[in-house]
Amino acid sequence: MDNISDLSVNAMMLDSKASELDKEERPEILSLLPPYEGKTVLELGAGIGRFTGELAQKASQVVALDFIESAIKKNENINGHYKNVKFMCADVKSPDLNFSEGSVDLIFSNWLLMYLSDKEVNRLDPYSGLSCLIVDLLTDLLVIHLKASWNQWSVL
Repeated sequence: MDNISDLSVNAMMLDSKASELDKEERPEILSLLPPYEGKTVLELGAGIGRFTGELAQKASQVVALDFIESAIKKNENINGHYKNVKFMCADVKSPDLNFSEGSVDLIFSNWLLMYLSDKEVNRLDPYSGLSCLIVDLLTDLLVIHLKASWNQWSVL
C-alpha cells in the first residue's frame, strides 16, 4: 500500500466487507465516547481518517496522528477541509512526540493500546489534565478508559 489511492477502509481493516461494517460500527463506537464537544482530541492511529471527520464536527480541535505517511496524507485529502484538524505523521512510541502539559482533553484510538506497553501508555500522561480520558476501542462492545493523571483503569 505505497500508493495513496490503494488506501481504503477495506484495505486498512484487511476485510473486503469492512466498509459495510464501518457504516454500522463507526456511529456505535462514537456513541461510547464521553462528551467531547468543544474539547481538544488527540486521535492516535488516525490512519485514513475513519473517525477524524466525525471527531472534527464536534471537537474544537483534533490532532490526527499516524506513523504511516501515506495514511495521514489520505486522511488530510479526505478531511483537510476541517480547519480544526491538524495532521501529524509521527509514531506514538517516539520519545520525540511532545505535546504541552494539559493541552489534550481526550485521547482517542481504535485498536492501538494493545500494541503499546504500560510504559508507553503512561508516557501519554503529561499531555493531559486531570479530566483527560484515554479511550481505546478494542471492539464495538469494549471501551477502556484510562484516567491518565491518576493511572486508574476502568473497563466498561
